[in-house]
Amino acid sequence: LGRTSEEEFVVEARVIANVMGELADEFPQVAADHDGLLTSTWRRVMDGNVEPCTEAAARGFARAIARTEPLDQVERFAKAVHSGVEAPDGFLTALVESIPATVWAESASTIAAVLPRDIAHGFDGLESVLRREDRENSGLLTKELKADVVKALAIPDPPVVERAAGTVQARQAAAEALERHELEVSEIRSTISERLSQLATLWTDLSGHGRSRRWLLSLMRTLEAEVPAAADIHDTLIARSAEDQTVSDNAHLVIDAFAERPDAAARWNVTGESEVASELLQEALNALLLETIGPGGSVVADRIEALSLAFAKVGVAPDSVVSISSLSAGDPGEAQSYVVALRAIARCFHTEEARHLQTSLVGEIASRADLDSAEKVELAKLLDSSDALSAAESVRRAIPALDEHAAQASASFLLAFAAELKTRDVRLPLPISVVRLAARHPSWSDTLKDWLTTGPRFESLRSVVDVETLCSLGADVWRSYSHAAGEKSAEAAWSFLRSTGASLSVLESLASGGIGSEAYQIVGREISLGESDFERSTAVAEFLAMPQSIRASASVAADVIVALSLPPGSARSGDFRYVADLAIANASRFTAKERTEVRLALARFHPPVLRHVRRNLDLRAAGL
Repeated sequence: LGRTSEEEFVVEARVIANVMGELADEFPQVAADHDGLLTSTWRRVMDGNVEPCTEAAARGFARAIARTEPLDQVERFAKAVHSGVEAPDGFLTALVESIPATVWAESASTIAAVLPRDIAHGFDGLESVLRREDRENSGLLTKELKADVVKALAIPDPPVVERAAGTVQARQAAAEALERHELEVSEIRSTISERLSQLATLWTDLSGHGRSRRWLLSLMRTLEAEVPAAADIHDTLIARSAEDQTVSDNAHLVIDAFAERPDAAARWNVTGESEVASELLQEALNALLLETIGPGGSVVADRIEALSLAFAKVGVAPDSVVSISSLSAGDPGEAQSYVVALRAIARCFHTEEARHLQTSLVGEIASRADLDSAEKVELAKLLDSSDALSAAESVRRAIPALDEHAAQASASFLLAFAAELKTRDVRLPLPISVVRLAARHPSWSDTLKDWLTTGPRFESLRSVVDVETLCSLGADVWRSYSHAAGEKSAEAAWSFLRSTGASLSVLESLASGGIGSEAYQIVGREISLGESDFERSTAVAEFLAMPQSIRASASVAADVIVALSLPPGSARSGDFRYVADLAIANASRFTAKERTEVRLALARFHPPVLRHVRRNLDLRAAGL
């Protein structure tokens, strides 16, 4: 036939090629024995014009081409067949069965490109894919593929019918169109439901909780909104514990379902209500914990969380919680996942063992010198506040028994962790000895900033940090300190840094969280007694950099304004800008007596109007 097809004209050659393809479909071994001949015949006769190709011939050529051609050519061939052959039943199955095992893992994108087209004709191809993926997992069964399949099965939207002028004919036409649409949708749902039921028959051929079963159930969960029958099929499958499906297998599938659709969890049961079932569930839970977070296994936090919630729903708790000692020296990301898992178990089952393991793990990691404080704090952030305080106390108690490097690493962690707890309004008291240890750690410059955000007393700060370092800290750091430390310490820091010639931005930051009245009085006296314009202007800028929203500010400002206006007739016109700015900033907080005194004092300056138009307008607006 191959030789004859080479000698015949185009039309006859295509007839012969169809016979060859149909023979290859009827006898798969023939396709294997003569795959090269079939492939060359396709290229010569059918490629570029596949319309004369029959369904059976398309399947036969698929068996040969899938065995011999590169994957990109297989995909090209499949797209050509789907575009030119009407409803190629069994076509994808032929491809899936014929792709060699050596390239199956690389064939995922090829199959993913064909499967959504094939779904429109039937589920045989999808069934073949699930069977093969169950044996040889290529990673084909993804969320993206599921979305493509769901899209291919989408129920059409109802028609938009123009109700022209609300006439009887228009309403009748709309009703008829909607009725036709509902009938069409009902038929589509019925067809999909029937196909899903047939697809479910391969359940017993798939492994316990393998990727194929889990993907199939996830597909059912996604389809159930449009095809209600999918929910019944899903629940029937998930409840089965026979046919080589153990309690543990069933639990895995319930956990996936629970994680994906927690709102529907009440529909699902793991094995039943009996005491025996509960014992089996407990055994299954322990086995799953070992499998998911055990030594040598990966830590999958979200799966453990779903697992805990699923078993809590049926009132079953683990006998014990697995301790993975190797995590304290391993990757911090794995440790974080394990803490998430332990937290889920602790919350669901109120097990002190899980809480203890969380705090122990954080304590062990705290002393590691190869991790910076930020990495450790990311782990500690996962702890609830009470557990976080317990972990911190455990770390603090362990410091005396550690070597120098580990002790410094632990101390540095505690300071950074204290800053993190401060964001939760939780205070972590730390002795000054811990701070001195942290000061010798290489990360001290960063840790110092963390410590300042907790608001330590300024006396403690001065006893640990040298003047040069304090003066080098920026305004943003001092702003955080001011808001955390309270007025007394903020004023002490303000006074000290002012004496060292700190910038106005630093002084403003230190005062931003609130500062004692004595600071206002100090600066106020400097304004009143300043012998030069430079001294007075500098002091006024410092005064206005402090919060003007408290009574101390208004009281001192009123005294300064009156002092600069006395004795009568000697008010310096150049001081007007200072008294005006002080008055405008504090106008709303003057008492009635202060307001009268300020108004009289301002009148003594007689400022040149053209130089102070804005100030005069603002004073008038403030009633001064």
